[in-house]
Amino acid sequence: MYLSQTIHVNLTQENADILKRPSKVFNKIKAIFSGGMTPTEQNQAEVMLSVLQRLNIALRKSKFDDLVSIAVNENLLYEGSEDASSNLNESNTVLASNFESGGITKVNTLALTVDAERENLRYLIHVNIVRKPKADATPVTIQVYGFINEFKQLPDESADSFSQRVKALIESSWGDKKDQDERLAALEMEFQQEVLNLQNQIDQLFPAKSTLDNSQRKVKREAFKSRYSHHNNRYNECYAYLPFFYLYGLSDDHDFIVEEQDAWDNDIAFNDNESDKSSSWFGGSGFADSSSDGGSSCGSSCGSGCGGGCGS
Repeated sequence: MYLSQTIHVNLTQENADILKRPSKVFNKIKAIFSGGMTPTEQNQAEVMLSVLQRLNIALRKSKFDDLVSIAVNENLLYEGSEDASSNLNESNTVLASNFESGGITKVNTLALTVDAERENLRYLIHVNIVRKPKADATPVTIQVYGFINEFKQLPDESADSFSQRVKALIESSWGDKKDQDERLAALEMEFQQEVLNLQNQIDQLFPAKSTLDNSQRKVKREAFKSRYSHHNNRYNECYAYLPFFYLYGLSDDHDFIVEEQDAWDNDIAFNDNESDKSSSWFGGSGFADSSSDGGSSCGSSCGSGCGGGCGS
């Protein structure tokens, strides 16, 4: 079993000109943009990167700063080491180097994955930014997953030993429904507090704020899979326990959702129907007018001096 919640960041044409772009990163990246972008696409890419920059600040302030991966247009540009944590500041360098090399000629989607471990839960946070999402989808979604540390496969633990240990643990410590309810309620409260803290940091940086889906308890019949081999390799062992809670554990009268989705990082797709204008969150003067850049810092709406706090 794991906990799941999604934050939707509200971005609209009406508040476009309020989102000033952090200067240090964008003065550097703008100078090396590939000529393959139209002026409109370039301005849109800059805004998407600015959004990602602000989210980096919110994640770091919430102490979610172990960088796992960066993907642009479903191409994995950066893979964090499984043995060492990478700081979110490295994302700026990675993106700049790919623009400089010509590896990015258009930005339709941006994805960032980070993780962290607390006392009782391990967190996986996946950010997805879409230049042109479907009409019923927000352009920025943040999926937050919380996994119970007790049910993590130990290093060098065989699948059989792992299975027996988890089954015994559930039967002994989680076997009574009253204990199950109390334990799950405490873990869910801990999880929701972390999500609310992250949402609060986000809302300080985005004028239209964000909305939050209801927290859900989920189980999977199969392994917790990603469409990227890097993610699968990183989480294969430590999250291999996920099916065991479904097989051995809690009774049907608990409020669980059986998750059927193949990949947890199955991002919102880019809408390539150019005639569909209803889904675009661009169009305000702040997105289309390059004169609004000015090399300025992000302004008071950021609250933390983005130009210096976001890295360089």
